[in-house]
Amino acid sequence: IAIFLLVAFVGSVVLEGTVKAACAVVRPTTAVPGPWPGGYSFPSGHSIFAASVGFAAAGLAALRNRWALTAVLLAWVVAVGVSRVYLGAHWPTDVLGAWLIAAAWAAFMLIVKRAGTRNRK
Repeated sequence: IAIFLLVAFVGSVVLEGTVKAACAVVRPTTAVPGPWPGGYSFPSGHSIFAASVGFAAAGLAALRNRWALTAVLLAWVVAVGVSRVYLGAHWPTDVLGAWLIAAAWAAFMLIVKRAGTRNRK
């Protein structure tokens, strides 16, 4: 499970950097003063990292019928994304895009994992 979640995170780092460079969306002016990072806004790095790991872990938990854990993980993903918009570090579309990219990545990983598990039987 740890290796699976590490791959989810590392993959999200690659995806985030690639999409950020390709889209080059400027950050909003911050609503809350703070040491905000420079660079581009889309997709939200915090959101894509949290969502990739959170969606992958939630998928594993759901496969094992651990619904309370699944709900907590999904709530964490939403909280991270909402906080990025609330703090003014990202546009709402930056977070939504990050969630969609992360969902596709996590779904791909879960499909590959499930196919690998099926082939071992």
